[in-house]
Amino acid sequence: MGKLDLGNLNSILENLKESENNIKNILEEQSSTLFHTKDYYEGELEAYKNAVMMLSIYLEKHKRDNEKKCNKCGSTDLFIEIQGDRRGLYCGKCGKWQKWITKDELQVAKFRSLKIIRSNKNE
Repeated sequence: MGKLDLGNLNSILENLKESENNIKNILEEQSSTLFHTKDYYEGELEAYKNAVMMLSIYLEKHKRDNEKKCNKCGSTDLFIEIQGDRRGLYCGKCGKWQKWITKDELQVAKFRSLKIIRSNKNE
């Protein structure tokens, strides 16, 4: 299974919300139409509501999961230590090493104002 494009998912969510509103308008305008037509649109509305709810929950969970936390103590107080060519992500609370980070991740960390320490350790 391929990686889910979250930018596309946001667009899908917006389209579903718009379709949901369109169906609400149809139901309001045609409240005196044939009963089976009203049932159809009410069923469609329920499907859109469920899809919007599930996608919203998924996006919120993905957003929370992407927040960096220490894999030992759960703290969000993380910092980067640069030792030569290596860049390590560490917990500021318990000191545990989290992972080696890429140059791109370093740029994101700078943008997010994460503390960066340059070490001159000769190992």
